[in-house]
Parts: sequence; structure tokens; C-alpha cells
Amino acid sequence: EICLDYLGRRFPGARVALFLPDYLLDARKVAAKKKLGGRPAETPDDVVYLQGLQRRGVLFGTPSQDYDDAYQIEYARNHDGVIISNDLFRDAVDKQPFMQRAAFRRWLQ
Repeated sequence: EICLDYLGRRFPGARVALFLPDYLLDARKVAAKKKLGGRPAETPDDVVYLQGLQRRGVLFGTPSQDYDDAYQIEYARNHDGVIISNDLFRDAVDKQPFMQRAAFRRWLQ
């Protein structure tokens, strides 16, 4: 919520969109992963909060087996958006045709 508030103040009128794999929005699946010893960084602490963000239209679930970076990139392209992430999107760059990789890297910066 702190990040959403900050982005709302910093960029008034901008729409913030978050993307997570669907299984992270399912309390049973998250609990099972935690029970199996899943790393804390890979499991959300508050699934109910995330579900609330989804109902508000802020958070979007991506199919669990899909490449969720592709959803972020496509959303940003279609909505003239900005991606804030610590991900370098190397896989996404590698999936581009060789001649388009440099331009795609520049766009991602």
C-alpha cells in the first residue's frame, strides 16, 4: 500500500498495474507452498490483501505456467506505461528477433 500511495502522489492520474502469477492469489496454494518450505520471498504474506487489489483492478493475475514478464511488457506497450521492477527482463530480450534486441533493451530502460 505504501508503494501504491507513493506512486499515486508522485504520478497523479497514472494507473498502477501489478502482475503476479495466479497461484499467488490462491490462499490454499500459498499455504501449501509455505508448508513445503517455500522461500519467504516466493510466497506472499497477505493473500487476502492481494485479492483486494485484484478486485480493485490494480492487480492482474497471470496464468501460472505463462511467462508473466510478457504480460507486464505488453501492458506497458499498449498503455504507454512504465515498468518499475528489479527484473532485467533478459529472457524477454532473448525472445526478440536478433535485429530488434538492441532497440528492445533501450525501450526497457
